[in-house]
Amino acid sequence: MSFIGIDIGASFIKGAVLNTESSAIEHVLRVPFPEFIPNLPSLYCEVDTKSIMKSVNNIIEQLLLLAPNCTGIVMCGQMGGIVLTNSLGEPISNYISWQDQRALKYLSVLENRITGIERKHLGNEFKHNLPIATLLWLSDNKMLYGIPTPLPDFIVANLCGCSPITEATNAESYGVYNIYSHDWDYDICLKLGLRGLILPSLRQVGEIIGRFDGIPCYVAIGDQQCALLGSFLEENELSLNISTGCQVSMITKLELGDYQIRPYFGKHIKTITHIPAGRSLNALMKFFNHSWDDIDERLIGHTDLKVNLSFFASAYGQFGEITNIREENMTMANLFRAAFENISDNCYQAALRISPERKWTNLVFSGGLAHKNGSLRKIIQQKFGIDYRIATVEDTLNGLLIMARKIGEER
Repeated sequence: MSFIGIDIGASFIKGAVLNTESSAIEHVLRVPFPEFIPNLPSLYCEVDTKSIMKSVNNIIEQLLLLAPNCTGIVMCGQMGGIVLTNSLGEPISNYISWQDQRALKYLSVLENRITGIERKHLGNEFKHNLPIATLLWLSDNKMLYGIPTPLPDFIVANLCGCSPITEATNAESYGVYNIYSHDWDYDICLKLGLRGLILPSLRQVGEIIGRFDGIPCYVAIGDQQCALLGSFLEENELSLNISTGCQVSMITKLELGDYQIRPYFGKHIKTITHIPAGRSLNALMKFFNHSWDDIDERLIGHTDLKVNLSFFASAYGQFGEITNIREENMTMANLFRAAFENISDNCYQAALRISPERKWTNLVFSGGLAHKNGSLRKIIQQKFGIDYRIATVEDTLNGLLIMARKIGEER
């Protein structure tokens, strides 16, 4: 039995044929995620939905030639961004990315109107780029219409020509999904002044929401949870997913604290997200004409240069800096050593918030940056002082394979 798996990442859109009988990921295709629309106002990060759908359709068409007996399409994708759609899943806005920062000032609105316990029941995720903050901005600017839909759910709805449908892993990223009632918290929406807001219908993992050329399409899942599933994360392990951004996570029971808590296929994860990583490193890379291999080879063992990678709104602020600069330490080798140490320190502080008792027994590295940079892994391992393992490079596709296999077994 073969499925097509699609991962809508922030850097790449990937697709593959998922062979559930041999548990193989075959014919992996990868294309860059479309660029942000140029010349928009400062802080805006939007992408043309036609460009996204063109890339997705091209991948699906190529994979269908390789899997003519495809029995289903499964998908995961980047969380936190939205597309406004009509009832047939057609776009009536650009994709407003999770990297968009126009709603920065609405963080104080959320903090002032929502109580501490309400915030925890909503996953403790109030930050500037939550969809709910973006919706407040859109509402104030008379631009809120249609159904605000997570990107992967928009893509599935558009493929099938049906009303947008979402699942808990994507719904929770909005900021108005109640992790206790397992439903949208419309009372919170009213409290925020979003009267009449229509949100996507909720479904369970593995449910069919429509068909593309007769092929069943299943409700999409969040890429973070999909990657954790594909990395075979155990309850005593600490996940460090380091790519465009970084997330530190552990599987847990429903236990509130100074961290975000997200649904995880019948369980929950404690997580700290938006830790600066690849996106900030790319900003530094603009100053040097070198490859990642060059940096890995030239990295020094110690530096007194200090780098704060919060060059954009993140879990550790929104203003980065390079300090303790001297003539002899302002080199590429020192700069990236200091940057890697900043990632390591941030990961360790996030881990202590998740588990002050240090209940983790080993680390699980995943994500493109963690895979390709041995120096970064070594620096982090030294910080934690424990062993680690590396998840498969295709952790999200592997998560989709696990999901497809379960769907096949339940047919």
